[in-house]
Amino acid sequence: MPDLHQLASSAESGGGASTPEQIAEEESVDLEQVETARQWLGDHDPAQRIAGAQQLAAYPTPEAGRYLLEALRQDRVGEVRAAAAESLGYFDQPALPVYDALIAALNDPDEAVRFNAFSALQTLMDKLVDQPRLLARLQAKLKQILKSKKLPADSRVAVEGYLQDQSP
Repeated sequence: MPDLHQLASSAESGGGASTPEQIAEEESVDLEQVETARQWLGDHDPAQRIAGAQQLAAYPTPEAGRYLLEALRQDRVGEVRAAAAESLGYFDQPALPVYDALIAALNDPDEAVRFNAFSALQTLMDKLVDQPRLLARLQAKLKQILKSKKLPADSRVAVEGYLQDQSP
């Protein structure tokens, strides 16, 4: 069955509707790109791992999300973790663990990781206007970590500002 979202996107762009074969080819290319980026994330060179994280932003699939989460949580190089956090901000409807990982990254020892994690989290939360329960849950988590007083000062200021902006 053709992907209706892709058909609609193609029609909106003025390119005419894609055939099922074209859609299948695009999906195959997407899978190849995600696999290539996954391999880059495993490279010994941090610059290559950063490129892998950045590449995955263009393919916000569940697999790409899992690879980025792993990089955000486990890579030893801050620049790679920062790139992974930034890329997660490009996902439209990420899995719940993405939100949790970005919130956890607000405590990362690297300032760039904290900044990118907050930026991505804010971007994703701003997309949740039609999901008030999830938004409220995430805001409650942010309030909880503020109360714990364990956030670095820069993260604390960013979270406080965001929550104040969200207050009625």
